[in-house]
Amino acid sequence: MRNTNLLFLLSFFTFLGCSQRLNHPAEAGLELQLKLLEGRWMEMDQGNYAETWASHPGDTILTGAGFSVKSGVFTRTEKLAIVKNDTSIFYQATVEGQNQGATIPFKRVKKDNAKLVFENPAHDFPQRIEYYFLTDSTLEITVGSITDTSNYFRLRMKKEKLH
Repeated sequence: MRNTNLLFLLSFFTFLGCSQRLNHPAEAGLELQLKLLEGRWMEMDQGNYAETWASHPGDTILTGAGFSVKSGVFTRTEKLAIVKNDTSIFYQATVEGQNQGATIPFKRVKKDNAKLVFENPAHDFPQRIEYYFLTDSTLEITVGSITDTSNYFRLRMKKEKLH
């Protein structure tokens, strides 16, 4: 009886520990982070920016878009993608009306369980883009400079539930 109770308690706490780990983005791996990123995210403070992300088979892990939002009207301002090659993962942004339409790549530079961090030191601004998962439905996007840490802006985003 004692061994059965001990086995039950051990199994219960193992299950509980695994469940907590899987539900907490700070302990997630890259695959879970990318899965969490899928969907539509709205800026929480003023509601004037949104991003959408969807999985895509092949070399592109996710495709997305950034939108300005005014009076409920979404206007695409940038095409986004997270892609991989043999050795690296890149965040790619093509901003409407900037960089002569060129796609700007940002290389993943930090393997962090709570953040996706991408950099391109050769780009004027931004040079660093960071997605920090606070929960599975809230994140902060920080866009800034590598060398001038006071030159940045931050967007607090909430994942929308689509019906």
